[in-house]
Amino acid sequence: MSTGSTSTPTATAVAVPDEVSMKHLLVSFARLQGQNHRLTARLARRHRIGETDLRTLLILRILGGTTLGHLGRLLDQTAGSITPLVDRLEKAGLAAREAHPTDRRRVNVALTAKGGAAVEDAWNVYRRIFARVVAPDEVQRLAGIFLELSASIEEDAA
Repeated sequence: MSTGSTSTPTATAVAVPDEVSMKHLLVSFARLQGQNHRLTARLARRHRIGETDLRTLLILRILGGTTLGHLGRLLDQTAGSITPLVDRLEKAGLAAREAHPTDRRRVNVALTAKGGAAVEDAWNVYRRIFARVVAPDEVQRLAGIFLELSASIEEDAA
């Protein structure tokens, strides 16, 4: 007997992975995280900088510059740790603080030419890695999956 109401599943509703699939996903994810950590460490050593420094330079390469607060959120760093991080990059000539274009209370940080040159090597390594595995027509889908996973992890980590 129908109650007259119909429900439609949402576009984001997905089936919960079974035990075997979950094991496969977690092992694969852990392997990806571990390999990326090894690569980041190698690239950072090559340029005589820390791993967080390299991640910061990559973010600045992507964004072209951002506020210290936004950078801290992207790196999951507190205000107390982002300031010395940027101080270190600035002292090394890899990044520079700039006045925010519309808010005098805020400060932006951007790559310097030296920082851009240092991060270009890492950028090209990642470009080669993705080119070996991800077809051009899959890039947007994979990026979307990464963003959804990140948001979902953030939700449960809060």
